[in-house]
Amino acid sequence: MAHIDDFNEKSLKEYFNNPSKFKLWLIHKDLIDVCKDCEFRHMCVDSRLPIQRINGSWYHKTECNYNPYIGKWKGTNKYKTLEECGIIVNDSFYIRDDNKIKIFNETL
Repeated sequence: MAHIDDFNEKSLKEYFNNPSKFKLWLIHKDLIDVCKDCEFRHMCVDSRLPIQRINGSWYHKTECNYNPYIGKWKGTNKYKTLEECGIIVNDSFYIRDDNKIKIFNETL
């Protein structure tokens, strides 16, 4: 990643005239699988970079420390991973098993 001190006027203009540098600026949590279902999405400080699938949808390669489908943080009592709750997220697709989530939440 570039640091502002590494630029002179010419290189700064070149940097800001390169649209690929700003591709992620318009990607917000409402567009990212799993994040779009999270109640903290509008105040999230997650530093993971989203990845775009071939079909244009967005996801994160690694799982967040919070599971929005059960409202639990990693390390807390009864925490389950996304996969354990019926959520599959990868570079090909996003699958959410709402029935499995419902059953799991009824046991909490």
